[in-house]
Amino acid sequence: MKLLLFTGPQCPACRTLKGYLDLKDVQYDEVDVSDFETYIEVCTRIKFHPMSLPTLLWLNGDTVHAALIGWRGTRAVDEFLALGKEVHR
Repeated sequence: MKLLLFTGPQCPACRTLKGYLDLKDVQYDEVDVSDFETYIEVCTRIKFHPMSLPTLLWLNGDTVHAALIGWRGTRAVDEFLALGKEVHR
């Protein structure tokens, strides 16, 4: 499983989540929604269109396993990250 993060250039919550993930040395792929061509390609491939930013996904291949929408604090992020670890066991 891998993490995919949808962000926007003028999104303070996106910067906060990215900073927290980077602080924890978490590997993730990022899609900036302002890069419309890439955004549409990725959304079409995974059959998911985020309606709010930031959106963090656990992907199993091109299948969305779980989604965390918005910045809900470090505890929510840690719990979300643990979901991916549970699947790897």
